[in-house]
Amino acid sequence: MALSVTAPNGSNEARNEKTRSALRASLAPCVLACLAGLCVTAQAQDAMRLRGTIDSVNGEQLRVSPSAGIIIPVELKPQTYVQTVTKAQAGDLKEGDQIGAQVRTQPDATLNAVLIIIFASSEQAAAQPADANLMVGQIVAQEKGEKGLIFTVKYADGQKRITLTSDAQLWRVNAGQVSDLRKGASVSLSATKESDGRLVTSRISVSPDAMAAPPI
Repeated sequence: MALSVTAPNGSNEARNEKTRSALRASLAPCVLACLAGLCVTAQAQDAMRLRGTIDSVNGEQLRVSPSAGIIIPVELKPQTYVQTVTKAQAGDLKEGDQIGAQVRTQPDATLNAVLIIIFASSEQAAAQPADANLMVGQIVAQEKGEKGLIFTVKYADGQKRITLTSDAQLWRVNAGQVSDLRKGASVSLSATKESDGRLVTSRISVSPDAMAAPPI
């Protein structure tokens, strides 16, 4: 960003230089985040979402690569929760399952699933980060429709019918462990920037087969 500054005297020039320095300092974190391919959410504790591939693991130290040539060091806490996220099939869905759904409303007001995530338990479903934007509920019925399976899902405020079309993504979430964090695995995590600049995560999703970065 180029700045055009008129400096009638030394005092004004000093003030303008101070302004330019402050502007460069404020833009630097944004530029670095963009280069690293990070999705950053401005929060009080500098929380950010990071997706990528594990470059290396050394104890509680991860090196995550969000894009070629970029390496971001991330630390695990002793209580960091690890969950595995793997691809699922339509046949895996059944009545009683806890699911999270992202949907698209159609012109006729029906709901088509864009993303369906099957959870191992209601506690696990409730623990997902808010920025996942999931409608979390329980499948109570299913039937065949013209465009695909139609699931009736019970939510706190009532029931919704969701159609599972062929282009919807399906994933299954299970509890994992630190040993699932291996070189080459795809991960999605929320990290908090500590006062000393370290990035630390308390929750991480890993796709061991490295097919794609987990959606949550």
